[in-house]
Amino acid sequence: MAVRIHVTAVRFTRPGDVREAFTETLGDRFESVQLSESNGWVSFHTSVWAVGHSDLLKGLKALNAPALQFTTEDACRWYATLLRPDSSPVTFVHEFGLDPGEMSEADYLPNQDEEPVEESLAFLEDGDAATDRPATAFEGFAAEYRELGAPLPDDLIQECNQLPFQEGVERFLHWQCDLLVAFLREAGAEFNEGLIRRTLRWEGLSEGEEHADIGNLPRLLSQIGLGQEWDDWVRQAEESPAGGTTARRQGSRSEDCRPAEVASRRSAPDSGFRLAG
Repeated sequence: MAVRIHVTAVRFTRPGDVREAFTETLGDRFESVQLSESNGWVSFHTSVWAVGHSDLLKGLKALNAPALQFTTEDACRWYATLLRPDSSPVTFVHEFGLDPGEMSEADYLPNQDEEPVEESLAFLEDGDAATDRPATAFEGFAAEYRELGAPLPDDLIQECNQLPFQEGVERFLHWQCDLLVAFLREAGAEFNEGLIRRTLRWEGLSEGEEHADIGNLPRLLSQIGLGQEWDDWVRQAEESPAGGTTARRQGSRSEDCRPAEVASRRSAPDSGFRLAG
């Protein structure tokens, strides 16, 4: 079973206030959770199997401070939720080792052999399936993020639709980096933008990181300043027998990590992250 964790980080908030907010949300069990202070962040991590993502968001919203919430899933992705004071959360999904150069447009094009649904029978389709079938490869790509509970903005989809498929995916990856970099700037965090972008593109990782259940997340947490625990994790991964740096995880987005496959093989309780309905 893959290691699945939440990592929660709040800016410029006293540890006592974090403890109080999350004890109120999660109950007395939160008293045993260790809080870390580093570079203006107060952070902690919890197991996906013990704590729901929505409960963590309740605690963060009560604090009303800039905050980051990361949740790992199935050894092939993590979710990042960016919270700004008095604003709705923004979420994106980071897929491990996603490489536009290794992606095939054909994998995301609509099935040409599938017969169209007759208008009179459209009501039998699941939800809006009759009208939501992707018309382009990038729309098919974007549909997978919608299934994961983090739909892409319409204007981004429209922009990427105007580009060749691999360039559209490249633009999407830049968009993800831009989201996180802009948030960190607004939150007053100290970070190296170049290193953040390299890590999100799976560049400069050790082999141990590339094949770890939580992937590049520890290196990212170290780079945004969450402190010694994550610095140590990266150092140990680099010094492990499987060490050495490679360009990226071998292969892009394995088939068994795509949403339909993940949903079909999940037997343990979910983190409660996916949107209902």
